[in-house]
Amino acid sequence: MGDVLKYRIPKQKIVAKSGIFKKTDNIFKENGFFVCDFIQNNKYIFETIESLKSDFHYSKQQPSSIEKEEYLKQAADIIEVLKKKQLQKIVYSRIKKINIVCSPINLFNQMCEDYPSSFVYLISSEFFGTWLGASPEILIERKTNSNKYLTVALAGTKFSAESVWGSKEIKEQLLVREFLEKSLLENGAKNLTISETYDAQAGNLFHLKNELEFDLKIDNLNNLIETIHPTPAVSGLPQKEAVNYILQNEKHKRELYTGIIGIKGEIALNTYVNLRCCQIIDNAAFLYLGGGFTSESDSEKEWEETEQKSMIILNSIEKCKIR
Repeated sequence: MGDVLKYRIPKQKIVAKSGIFKKTDNIFKENGFFVCDFIQNNKYIFETIESLKSDFHYSKQQPSSIEKEEYLKQAADIIEVLKKKQLQKIVYSRIKKINIVCSPINLFNQMCEDYPSSFVYLISSEFFGTWLGASPEILIERKTNSNKYLTVALAGTKFSAESVWGSKEIKEQLLVREFLEKSLLENGAKNLTISETYDAQAGNLFHLKNELEFDLKIDNLNNLIETIHPTPAVSGLPQKEAVNYILQNEKHKRELYTGIIGIKGEIALNTYVNLRCCQIIDNAAFLYLGGGFTSESDSEKEWEETEQKSMIILNSIEKCKIR
C-alpha cells in the first residue's frame, strides 16, 4: 500500500498523488513534495508511483498534552529567563487533544474551503503517521524561472482587526525581520527589498508581516534554508540557544510541527513553515499550538493566544460535524 498525499497551494486546485514518502538528506535534491521536522533531522520527499493505492498510517503513541495550570507554570519560568536577558525570545508550544468524527479527507476538504490563502495539506506515512494543516507562513517562494525569491517576516498575534498592536508584538515581529535580513545578506542575497509592515489575516487571527524580496543563486538555496530555519518566528533568539531551550523544556517532541513543507518544481518553489497543524491518531486530532514569549509577555495572554490559534482547525472540525 502507498502513502497519502493531498495538498492545495493558495488559490490553486487540489492535488492528490499516489506513491510513497522516502527519506532524503536534501529536500531540494528532486522535484516534488517534501517535508521535514522542526530541527531538520528527518527529511522526506514523495515519490510518485501511480500503481499504488493510498492508505492511512497512524502513530501508535499519542503525544503529550498539558492543561492550563501546568502551561502557566512553564510560561512563568520562560518569562523569568527572558527578564534575566538569557534569551531575547522563546517560542513555546503545547498540544491540545480534540476528538473528531469526520474523516481526515473530509477535514482536509473543509480546510481548503475555509482557508483559501493558506497552504493546506494532508499527508500520511509509516515514517510520521497522519498530519494535516493550513499554514499561512511562506518560508521561501519562487514563482518564475529566475533567481528572484520571496520570504516573509510573520509574527505577533492579535484577535481582531480593531485592537491595537502592543509593544510586545511589535518587538517580536521586528526581531524576526532583522534576523531574516541579516541571514539573507550573509548567504549571498542581492537586491534585497523589504515591504512596509502590514496586518495579515489568517483565519480568525491577525499577524504583523513584511515581505522580503531578493535575488539568490540557486547554489546558495540549501545553505540559506539551513541558516534561517527554524526562524525566530517558531524558535526564538538567539536561534541556537532558543532551539536548545525548546528541546530541553517542551514536554513533547514537535515532530513535523514548525518543520518545512512544500513543493519544488522545474520553475516554481513553494516552501512553507508547517504551522496551524495537527496529528491524527485514533479519531482524535492533536493540535500543535505555539506562541512567542518576550520579557513583556503575560502568561494568561500567551495561553489565550494558543487557544485562539486552535480555532483554525477547530472551526473546520465543527463544520465537518454539521455536514
